[in-house]
Amino acid sequence: MKANSIRIDNISDIETAFALHQGGNYDQARAAYLKLIDQNPYDYNALQLLGVLELNDGDFQFAADLISKALTIVDSDPSAYNNLGEAYRGLDRFTDAERSFRMALQLDSSYAIAHNNLAVVLKHLNRPHEAEEACRNALYYSPYYAEAFNNLGIILVHLNRLDEAETAYRQALAIKSDYVEPYINIGILFKNIGRYKESEQAYKKALHLNPKSDDAVYNLSILELLKGELRKGFEHYEKRAEKRHNQFKTPIDCRPWQGEQLNGKSLLIITEQGAGDSLMMMRYIRMLKFIKHPDMICVHCDMSLIRIFSLMPEVDMVFPQIEDSTFSFFDCYCYMMSLPYLFKTTLKTIPQEVPYIFVPNEMKTKWNTLTSTLSGVKVGVAWAGNSALEADARRSIPLAMFEPLFKVSGVHYFSLQKGEASEQLKQLGWDVVDVMGECEDYLDTASLISNLDLVISVDTSVVHLAGAIGKQVWLLNRYESEWRWMLERSDSPWYPTVRIFRQIKLYDWTQTLNMVTGELYRYC
Repeated sequence: MKANSIRIDNISDIETAFALHQGGNYDQARAAYLKLIDQNPYDYNALQLLGVLELNDGDFQFAADLISKALTIVDSDPSAYNNLGEAYRGLDRFTDAERSFRMALQLDSSYAIAHNNLAVVLKHLNRPHEAEEACRNALYYSPYYAEAFNNLGIILVHLNRLDEAETAYRQALAIKSDYVEPYINIGILFKNIGRYKESEQAYKKALHLNPKSDDAVYNLSILELLKGELRKGFEHYEKRAEKRHNQFKTPIDCRPWQGEQLNGKSLLIITEQGAGDSLMMMRYIRMLKFIKHPDMICVHCDMSLIRIFSLMPEVDMVFPQIEDSTFSFFDCYCYMMSLPYLFKTTLKTIPQEVPYIFVPNEMKTKWNTLTSTLSGVKVGVAWAGNSALEADARRSIPLAMFEPLFKVSGVHYFSLQKGEASEQLKQLGWDVVDVMGECEDYLDTASLISNLDLVISVDTSVVHLAGAIGKQVWLLNRYESEWRWMLERSDSPWYPTVRIFRQIKLYDWTQTLNMVTGELYRYC
């Protein structure tokens, strides 16, 4: 039924409005609810139901305002508190969401949906043990709650209880065989423990159930890229770009670039994901200039990358990612991680020439006084990535585990670590040069690295930065790897100077660090 096919001039009761809502006539239902609220601003049912409609439509702030007002009128409805919690969760206000779900459970302790929603929020708040308890409470009151089993699996993965997680996902599927999300999640689990064939089967089952599942296509792309199937993988990886376009805060009112020649045209490149991804894909900008011939290349990036992009002769303009950015000036745009897809990259055609980031001589000399007085091998180390990322617990290493390396004589260590993890260095009191407080952006860090002999790092942006300037890098790569480093290789087709030391056993870095220590003795 078309949205404008029902007249609502005479609608005056909540039953009719709700019938429109239930029938999927959301515009009419919205108008009907608003009319009721206009007639009576304290109409609890209209406020609550319009809040639910806006919640389902993704307007979380309006939903929260409506439901909050409803609760000032009637504060004894557990479903209203649950709905308010969902609105707060949509706004990333997880503490407020927790409070709302707990209020719902105070009113009805057997409310399984609220227990499950509470579990989701507690996981976001990095309280996985409490999240598990909440999830199990949901299953106690609703033993055939497939969504709660799926959520429990996610939490158990976070707690590194992988066998239990697999069981939870399978229980979800036993209850609801056409449930797509557990197939995707079990595919991710299998990928992370090296069961690649089963992982692929799980993703394809998800796609059989829902051919339009962006998450299934995206995760399948990660598996394909991991196996080195770049053409197919990057094509599927474009699902990421569609999602990013929908999430981008600033409207993009120029057309997407689709790989055609750009003679006389201006192109905006929008960086995305982490800084390491941007540093990795900078290699394509030279190709872009000399093969596609745009009249102007502009880059929209994080402040930490402004100076590095500005030094590229092929880049005409760089501006920071701020809320009031405008894109109407350009002929077309491209997300940076789409460049390998648009250039139809295969393993044989990866642009491998390094360096492609050049540190100005005057910046190299900034640290020369510090490094030139030290004899022996100068090694930069980074041991942790962004702790906010889901996989960080598997890729970051406590600095204390690096002790065998620090016993190698003739080595002078330099910290390349930023953020909270850098505090570990102060706690250990090791003899490490730490000037990262003076490195305000990636160009400063690159200038420091250019004065070192070797970089040893976990999988973080430091690897990409050092590889891009042509410095020798030893990458400490986690067990399940990452698509950029693929499987079983000790070298990288992306960076000729990178050597990969792989984790041999999931969650166990001891053997890997022992191998690196032995190689460092030989290196010195």
